[in-house]
Amino acid sequence: MPVSFLSAEQRSRYGVFNAVPDIAQLGAFFHLDADDRRRAMAANGARNRLGWSLQLGTARFLNCFLDDPEDVPAAVVDYVAEQLVLQAADLKGYGEKEARWAHQEQIRTGYGYTAFAGEQWFALACWLYKRAWTTNERPIVLFDLATHRLVEAKILLPGVTTLERLIAALRERVAARQHALMATAPSPNQAAVLENLVKVEEGRRVSRLDRLRKSPTDVSSTGLVKALDRHVELRDLGAAGWDLSAVPPGKIAALALLRPRRPRPGRRRTGRRPQTRHPGGLRRDHGPPVGRRGDRSVRPGGRRPAAHLGVQSDQRADAHPQRPRHRGDRAA
Repeated sequence: MPVSFLSAEQRSRYGVFNAVPDIAQLGAFFHLDADDRRRAMAANGARNRLGWSLQLGTARFLNCFLDDPEDVPAAVVDYVAEQLVLQAADLKGYGEKEARWAHQEQIRTGYGYTAFAGEQWFALACWLYKRAWTTNERPIVLFDLATHRLVEAKILLPGVTTLERLIAALRERVAARQHALMATAPSPNQAAVLENLVKVEEGRRVSRLDRLRKSPTDVSSTGLVKALDRHVELRDLGAAGWDLSAVPPGKIAALALLRPRRPRPGRRRTGRRPQTRHPGGLRRDHGPPVGRRGDRSVRPGGRRPAAHLGVQSDQRADAHPQRPRHRGDRAA
């Protein structure tokens, strides 16, 4: 099972400002009340006061601290500096000072944020393992659900690699557990029969398992007999008597949907778009290919855009098929 399931673009969008916050977001996450300004004014110098305030707003908005506290949009700096009666230029050099680490600790203790340490790692791992065992969610969905859970608990987001490796390792453990439980279900004789299913007999091009996967398609008496023979052959495997109560039903249903992907023989790719012939001489161009469905970001509590949780969902491109044209119209 691959460890990395995020694309390079998704990794680059995690835990950073992906866009300039709008006026509503500035007011919700970067507004400084009287207590915030009092804490900020306790810092030494204009640079530290502005840097402390920006780190507080960043923690509220991204649920993490930036490697470079100065890497924030200019509109955010102007908004915060105006509240402190300071200039945006006062922030220059703050990211190189050691005071930024002390400011992060003050914000964590003063505003109830928790670092992603051993106890938090174990709690999140247990929750992810239970969800991966009972559902068939893709790793990117688990990634977004994990960030949502951390945001709701005010646990600062870990590095993208840390969370990615955790999810990949848990999914691998779930797969190993499922395989171990299902491998003990058949008897030794049944297991030997199942192993013979994947062997290609002499004189045939496909295995017996591949033949059983394909159901008869001809609607006739011959097809009915083939379907009944296939049913009897599958029933004789004895799978109906296996005790699979320890495996979630969703896992078994997902295995039943698995099919081998094979390229169709004789098909060649061309630069032309595929066309579908319709009765009456009509044809329809399928148009540009629809964009691949990407990850699904979860919006925590409906108050924070998914883009600011780290991974941004890919947008599905709209396909605009052309109107069907008659052959006579095209010839004209």
